[in-house]
Amino acid sequence: MRALPPHAWHLADAQNWERVRREGLLTTDSLLRRGGFGAEVERAARAHRPETVVLPTAW
Repeated sequence: MRALPPHAWHLADAQNWERVRREGLLTTDSLLRRGGFGAEVERAARAHRPETVVLPTAW
């Protein structure tokens, strides 16, 4: 097994930067709990996403 690199980065869309700075990076589970999205959005968020999925604004 390869060793993990000393640093890792997370990419976030520029339009979300202020919220990331204010609230920190949130897990998918945390975003879904906060948003109260329906089952269809939750299924899409939990599936393999080869392309960007934009969650509706909830708060």
